[in-house]
Amino acid sequence: MLIDEVQNISLDVKLIERPWCSHCEENSAYINSTNSVQRADLDGRSYSEVIEIRKCKKCDNEMVFIKDFQYFILGINLVCLLIWLSMSMVWIYLLPFQAYLLIGIFFNTLIVCLIRLFTRKHRGVVSKWKKWYEFEKIMKNNSNL
Repeated sequence: MLIDEVQNISLDVKLIERPWCSHCEENSAYINSTNSVQRADLDGRSYSEVIEIRKCKKCDNEMVFIKDFQYFILGINLVCLLIWLSMSMVWIYLLPFQAYLLIGIFFNTLIVCLIRLFTRKHRGVVSKWKKWYEFEKIMKNNSNL
């Protein structure tokens, strides 16, 4: 069952908490689609799950919440830091020789960099939003002159 509902952007909500279209590069009106999907349960039964998708009215691309992306990036960065520190401690205590220690720290850094590649798309969208936000602030200040 698919239900479409047009949502207009409320101006009283903070800008970072509004859905943002990375293709149009703006907080535009969107269509809120709710769809019910059947999922398999672990015990063999199925259950119904409601999926909510926000699509831009102008370009029909999915809209995102920048705040959610920022939390995701922060979480991955913290996990990477904890992995790097714990693996470094393992290398320091298990292999105290200097050559192996350098190889171990290089290995840790390589693993953390590979894990951070998962957030490349999210970091790109957040970066694009920050540039757009700065441009909007400049335009708003110039319009007051």
